[in-house]
Formats: sequence, C-alpha cells, structure tokens
Amino acid sequence: PEIYTLSLHDALPIYVDFALRSEEIQPVEAALEAGGFAISSQTSNFIEDHPHLYFVHASASGDGFTLGDALFNAIQIIQADSRRRHDHD
Repeated sequence: PEIYTLSLHDALPIYVDFALRSEEIQPVEAALEAGGFAISSQTSNFIEDHPHLYFVHASASGDGFTLGDALFNAIQIIQADSRRRHDHD
C-alpha cells in the first residue's frame, strides 16, 4: 500500500470561522487576507445579542506555515482587543 505523508509545506485547505465584535472585523480580516485567506462571507445571525457578534468565514489553501501565521496574527488581534476591553472595565 502507498502511504502519503502530509507536510506543512503541502497545499493545505483550511476553513475558519470567527465570531467577532464589530471593531475586530476589519483588522482580523486584514490579517487573514495578508496570509492568503479569502473572506467568503460575513454574517450577523442574532438580533438582540450582547455584545453583538458578527461571523466571518474564510478559507485558504497553501503552505501550512504561512496560513498558520495568519491565523496566529488574527487571534493575537482578538486577544489584544479583549485585554483592552478588560482593562477599561
């Protein structure tokens, strides 16, 4: 039998979904797009949620290191925003 080993340099398909506050959308989308992700949609599913969340859906196919860096950067943006809000409360 043939065994296929996937490395992080192979073209990996990745699909991600983020639940974001309005002020996080632009910087997170920019970080994802800079890393090769395409934003496929942005939705708001709830009417009276608080805080109001938007759902950003994105996908990419490429080098796992590059895509991983983009995801890491996006998560760092969310964490920084969360810390800022926490420090102001």
